[in-house]
Amino acid sequence: MATAVVGSLGLLWGWLWSERFWLPQNVSWADLEGQGDDYPRARHLLSVYPLAAGIFSVRLLFERFIAKPCALRLGIENSRRSDVKPNAILEKVFLSITKNPDKKRLEGLSKQLDWDVRKIQCWFRHRRNQDKPPTLTKFCESMWRFTFYLCMFCYGIIFLWLSPWFWDTRQCWHSYPYQLTKILNTTLFESWEIIGPYPSWWFFNGLLLVLQVLHIIWSYLIAQIALKALIRGKVSKDDRSDVESSSEEEDEAKNTKDLSGSNSGSGANCVNGHLGDGYWAEE
Repeated sequence: MATAVVGSLGLLWGWLWSERFWLPQNVSWADLEGQGDDYPRARHLLSVYPLAAGIFSVRLLFERFIAKPCALRLGIENSRRSDVKPNAILEKVFLSITKNPDKKRLEGLSKQLDWDVRKIQCWFRHRRNQDKPPTLTKFCESMWRFTFYLCMFCYGIIFLWLSPWFWDTRQCWHSYPYQLTKILNTTLFESWEIIGPYPSWWFFNGLLLVLQVLHIIWSYLIAQIALKALIRGKVSKDDRSDVESSSEEEDEAKNTKDLSGSNSGSGANCVNGHLGDGYWAEE
């Protein structure tokens, strides 16, 4: 049994590192071993862990000593939301079933708890807002991302500016795969012409085509949101917004009228998903 398992693992390992799959013809792993430490090695993957730890530490320091003071100077405060009043039934529905109950479920909860529908809607809106990060946290995170990606972009431009393949992409494929660890481009056409296709060529270019399709879809969605923002003068919805939009409240208020008629008294106690003290006092 053990021999069969070892044999199966050996076959899997041999297939995983097959030279005929990963490398062009007349090239072997042994050819790459004698090229010096400037070439990629499997052990180089271990450097990912200290690098990730270092970047994470830099991020914590950046958000604490740079981003947060900038946010406070701009008037963004670390406001703490009041916790919603505990309710075991609603909490169970929120965690295990839905965070935004439909009309039928609202009616059932209203009968079960003997609560007004509007009050249940306010509870769920308040509970959703409670899980969202405050504006200060989102500002610090966004400032870190902007700074990090800007630095990486500038570094990439400076690095590629001095590289010959930045000006002539055919340089990427001369003497392949004996180049240093660099950024490679033109994988579909120029690589076919210079080194020809091989099994992993189809594999990697298939992944790149899938990624390109995803980029097109993402670009379409971003352009659609930008167009709506230009037409309406504002972004219609942000899933990470600090509080839910007034348009959502209007929609819920409209649904509430269909469910329980006019509830002006209870509606006055629910603003942006936060229930007033007088509202809870009714209980």
